[in-house]
Amino acid sequence: TIRGLTESAVRAGAKRLMPQDGALKAASLGTAYVAPEVLTGVDHSMQIMRDELFGPVACVQAVGGDDEAIRLMNDSDYGLSASIWTRDVERGVAMLDEVEAGTVYLNRCDHADLYLPWGGIKNSGLGRTNGRAGLIEATAAKAYHVRSVIA
Repeated sequence: TIRGLTESAVRAGAKRLMPQDGALKAASLGTAYVAPEVLTGVDHSMQIMRDELFGPVACVQAVGGDDEAIRLMNDSDYGLSASIWTRDVERGVAMLDEVEAGTVYLNRCDHADLYLPWGGIKNSGLGRTNGRAGLIEATAAKAYHVRSVIA
């Protein structure tokens, strides 16, 4: 669960950048609601950094450079989407080419385009939606073999 992964990361040394106030935390207890969080001090050994986290938790990991960032991003069983944030757009685009994900973003993570395919690679998603690739996924090709004369 999102809560389980978050708590496990905190026990392993991650820090909550935005501590949950009592009212927000109490409101989420016993419900499906999970309060937004930002965790710093995470590392790649933590399960939260290796699973797909479909929840309002952003994990920030320090890296030694672009190559290490790409290596860690690709060291995953999943590849739905990824985003890179940098002031150097040319460098960012070059990095996006190396990321193993079905959808990649530069300086954003909040956009879907109906004309572009959406879907993951590795163990993320099966097939594509949106765009031409999505239309092809929604069809069922059928092959016909007809002989006009019966021997």
